[in-house]
Amino acid sequence: MGIQASAVVWFFADWSSGHPYTHTMTAFWNSGIRLVAFLLTGYIISRIKELLEKERQISNDLRAAQKQVKTLSGLLPICANCKKIRNDKGYWQQIEEYLAMHSHALFTHGVCPECAQKLLDEVELELGEKASDDIVVEKGDGRK
Repeated sequence: MGIQASAVVWFFADWSSGHPYTHTMTAFWNSGIRLVAFLLTGYIISRIKELLEKERQISNDLRAAQKQVKTLSGLLPICANCKKIRNDKGYWQQIEEYLAMHSHALFTHGVCPECAQKLLDEVELELGEKASDDIVVEKGDGRK
């Protein structure tokens, strides 16, 4: 009903403004074309507004994410022995401390299986040496 009413309005607007038409159907056709163009223009404008709002929201989300992200890039000088990292001022820092300052990473500590075995072997060796120091060997004649 709304489309037909709009077409009639367009037709009378053309007729009242003095546009001559050779055939009445041409006037209806022109009014229909204008109506379709009007509706499409309205749809396109509303779609563009939706997309711009979506882009604005994504842009705001991206800015918020960028504020939260700290990144490390380039080469980091690291000690081959103790694994400390040399900072921009030339001081050596523990890797955990350096990464915590330059990223949002948090650390927990654990022991990998290889290191656990190595530490266990060292403890057993140390305990074995202490145990052998505590053992008093007596000689057959009762002297120590």
